[in-house]
Amino acid sequence: MLENELAVEVEEASPRYGRYMRSGGIVHFSETPGRYRSAPYPGEHTRALMVELGYSSEQVDDYRERRIVAWEQPNPIFSA
Repeated sequence: MLENELAVEVEEASPRYGRYMRSGGIVHFSETPGRYRSAPYPGEHTRALMVELGYSSEQVDDYRERRIVAWEQPNPIFSA
């Protein structure tokens, strides 16, 4: 499985699990190599998206305190 890249290590460490093995691609293209990343955790991009949409950091923090929006905190062990 490893030699055929059916199981590969993620390219970047996940904020939740660190580095881990995941399934690889079953089709390989010579000019477009696969990219193997971890999936986003729930709410991972919420703050960035809200700021991009025009909300201030204070508004985002307020909405989070009031439980209007939510997201998981990354595991500090794997945050770099």
